[in-house]
Amino acid sequence: MKREGKRLGHYRMEDQIAWFNRKAGSHGFTVEHVLVAPERAIEGKKGPAAMKFSSALFEGVIRVTDPVKFREAIETGIGSAKGFGFGLLSVAPAKV
Repeated sequence: MKREGKRLGHYRMEDQIAWFNRKAGSHGFTVEHVLVAPERAIEGKKGPAAMKFSSALFEGVIRVTDPVKFREAIETGIGSAKGFGFGLLSVAPAKV
């Protein structure tokens, strides 16, 4: 989400889940169910600009729909702040 050209965080759980679902659609998976645990905000600087990142931990079950896109998502991440360590995916096989 952007306002006046600045990227804004998603602070409400509904917005975070909507973001994750949008990312899923373009990265080769669908969300079966997910829980969100908000984490702390991280502040830093890039040159003269102050930056603040909010993080959230998503836990749940996904279904891979496009293995090629999904592999790329695992390798490169899905968030806009990947260069700062955000948007990384960690997956494990579902216990059936």
